[in-house]
Amino acid sequence: MALDCPAEGSFATVGLIPPGKRLRVNASIGPAGYIKVSVSLVGAEEPLAGRDFGDADPLVGDELNMPVTWRGQELLNHGGAPIVLRFEMRGARLFGVTFA
Repeated sequence: MALDCPAEGSFATVGLIPPGKRLRVNASIGPAGYIKVSVSLVGAEEPLAGRDFGDADPLVGDELNMPVTWRGQELLNHGGAPIVLRFEMRGARLFGVTFA
């Protein structure tokens, strides 16, 4: 099962406490597509510093365990606090997310 986004779309997760410091996705992204992720603390209006869509490295390709990065950095930088992940997608299928 996948979240299929043939055009452009976005969504957010519920608040969660990640069991790791890094995020990985299982995704299939078309040639002109991408996935970007931002990280916010639960209840915060703004993303964490350096973890917004503007800092997100666009994910491309087709991988089972693709690392999510922001300007080349993998750490979520959430300090163990509950977070919300926001996704922007275009021409992509997202099968799952995991934490490492």
